[in-house]
This record gives sequence, structure tokens and C-alpha cells, in this order.
Amino acid sequence: MDNRHLQAFWDETKELLAALEHSLLQLEQAPTDLSVVNEVFRIMHTIKGTSAMFGYEQVSAFTHDFEALYELVRNGKILVTPERKLPL
Repeated sequence: MDNRHLQAFWDETKELLAALEHSLLQLEQAPTDLSVVNEVFRIMHTIKGTSAMFGYEQVSAFTHDFEALYELVRNGKILVTPERKLPL
């Protein structure tokens, strides 16, 4: 793998994480705003795919789980709340 491709991956991931942080802070203020929920989902989906492509399987698996959680939010099966506790 070419170092410039790897650097592009890390640069994009840093930007995506900054966007994710921003979106999660927005979601805290407006937990029912589906446009924000969809943005969180889209960011996680992108991180999952590019991580897998570059062989970062643990990152991909973690983001897959996070993405699955937000799919439940998108479908109205669970609500975003500050106190939400998930079963382990």
C-alpha cells in the first residue's frame, strides 16, 4: 500500500471524526432530528468502509456496531437520550 494513500485515509478519517463530533453535539440538542441522525449514520458508514478497505478490521467492526445502533434510531426503534443504557 502506498504511503500517500494511507495518509489520505488518515486525513479523511480525521475530518470525518471532527464531523462526527459536531453531529453528535447537534444530536444532543435535537435528539429527534433525523437529518442529524442520518448524518451520524453516513459518517459511521464511511469510516466503516474505508477502515475495512485499508485493513483496519477492529475499527471497521466497532463502527459496524455503532452504525447498527444508529440504524435502530433511524427506524424509530430506540430514542437518543442522555441516559440511554444499552445491554451488553
